[in-house]
Amino acid sequence: MDRSRSVDIVRLIAVIAVIVIHVQPFTILAAVSQLYEYLFVIFSQAARFAVPFFFVISGYYWGKRIRSGSPISAVSGKALSRIILLFVVWSLVYLLPHDARTMNLTDPGSILPDIHSKLDTLFNDPVALAFQGTTVHLWFLTSLACAIVVASLFLLAGAGTLLPAIAVVLYLLGVAAKSYAATPVGIDLLGGFNTRNGPFFSTLFFVTGYYLSDRTPTPQWMRVGLLVFLGGLVVHFSEVIFLLLQYLVPAARLDYVLGTYFLGLGAAMVALSGHRSLQNAHLAAFGGLTLGIYCIHILFLKMIPQFYAPRTNPVLEIALVFIVLALSAGACYLLSKVPYLRRLVV
Repeated sequence: MDRSRSVDIVRLIAVIAVIVIHVQPFTILAAVSQLYEYLFVIFSQAARFAVPFFFVISGYYWGKRIRSGSPISAVSGKALSRIILLFVVWSLVYLLPHDARTMNLTDPGSILPDIHSKLDTLFNDPVALAFQGTTVHLWFLTSLACAIVVASLFLLAGAGTLLPAIAVVLYLLGVAAKSYAATPVGIDLLGGFNTRNGPFFSTLFFVTGYYLSDRTPTPQWMRVGLLVFLGGLVVHFSEVIFLLLQYLVPAARLDYVLGTYFLGLGAAMVALSGHRSLQNAHLAAFGGLTLGIYCIHILFLKMIPQFYAPRTNPVLEIALVFIVLALSAGACYLLSKVPYLRRLVV
């Protein structure tokens, strides 16, 4: 399937947003200045469209392959085998010591006790290990796999018409058990299970992408997508402010609220529009590396504090995002040139 420049450019923007979420610009400064507290909330929440966008686009291309005549089981099997490979390999990578704040660089022999200690921690929480691997951001892979399984089973069973309703119910359960847990509509789901993991949020976005794959994108999707995105931004931030002021829920914990759905949908429509403003070949070239950047960027983010502390310079807070991006993109480009490693980053 031919690559779309507009999709690849929005992929690049989205992976930058993911890095913003994990870098958490102004998080230290927020403790001493209300201005930086506002900036922290704005940056961290405006970036929340990124992973929903990735889920929608994944569902779109999955749906395109199925609608072109490929068997559901074959398409899903290939996708799941790739996800399992990525999850296992990157979990092994992150099992190795990589956090500059805890590494003992003067004693290479300390690597084995560090690995043993990490394994003990992981095996004491097998649910987290199963859904997140050895580092928290790999939850995206298992959640995508869950969405593929749910969508495949319903379509194979001839119950595709039920998919949207099931996806909405899962999303509402996820929100009620996470961001809205402290409110009167909050619930305790599966003993406090983190509903960011699993099928709760990913399924609705993935199914949305599947249904978009039955439509023909036009440049007008750019305008509609922007309107949907901006509307979602208003709803998303309204919920974040409400939960923060009314129930003292920290903004850093609010990854999915009701309005987040429209952020993911709007961004996907903009990407699929093929609009002439999204046709820069140089920027689009990074689109093929975004999965690798997503997987590898935490390595660089945790290595940099050794050289950059304390984080009290607002300019460097923004620069850190692009330093991590540049190092991650460079590493992925080099890895993509090695045949046996290419599948891990492209």
